[in-house]
Amino acid sequence: MTVSGGLASTVFLPLVAWVVDSVGWRGALLLFAASVVAMAVLLERKVLPVLTRPVALPEPPSAGVACRKVPLAARVVFPLATFAAAGLTTLLVPLLVQRGQAPFAAASALAGFGLAQLPGRLWLLGGRRRMSLPLLVWWPLVLQSAGLAIVAVSAGLVAAALGVAVFGLGAGLHTLARPWLLQGLAGPALSGRWNGEVARLQGFARAVGPVLVVAAAATLGMPVVLVVVALLLLASVPAARSLASAARRP
Repeated sequence: MTVSGGLASTVFLPLVAWVVDSVGWRGALLLFAASVVAMAVLLERKVLPVLTRPVALPEPPSAGVACRKVPLAARVVFPLATFAAAGLTTLLVPLLVQRGQAPFAAASALAGFGLAQLPGRLWLLGGRRRMSLPLLVWWPLVLQSAGLAIVAVSAGLVAAALGVAVFGLGAGLHTLARPWLLQGLAGPALSGRWNGEVARLQGFARAVGPVLVVAAAATLGMPVVLVVVALLLLASVPAARSLASAARRP
């Protein structure tokens, strides 16, 4: 599913731009609304019935284990990376249009975000499961910071697409990091709950990210906002390294 998710922006961002050019943004919204309804019907009929089958639930954790909280660093690192991705996907197209690029070309550059996420996911899918936690946890933050900086200072479409690809490579690896890391930190008894708690924070970050970066860009400008987010990611690297070290301990 993560491989399919990486393809989503690769395929659909240029498709969205083409549909908008063909039928206008209102027609595009109506078409995509109908698509969402169709997918909901398929999920209702094909997926949800499977979830009603009885399954064997794991033993509940003991009281002492159940009261353990998700580390603060995990509550910061992963939502911050999600916030950065939301900021990049929100600002890239208007930034490139402002720099003279056509909307379709700008959307095509953003499509590299999904494509660049695939290498790490395909690595895992191919059975190479012994990836180091530093590779998954804190190096991706460095790559994402570099990608944002490249986009912020790029003068042309090719350089911006390169920055998006570097960011996407880091984001693809980081997507794999959360379940691995929290499994190592929490163990089987708590990893599901911890993953849900961090995912909830990432959902909030994904929701407020576009609003905050647009509001900040109205005052500071889009390149400055991208640089600020890149610096925030770099500042979170020590916290990510501490998480990776803790997860490696027996």
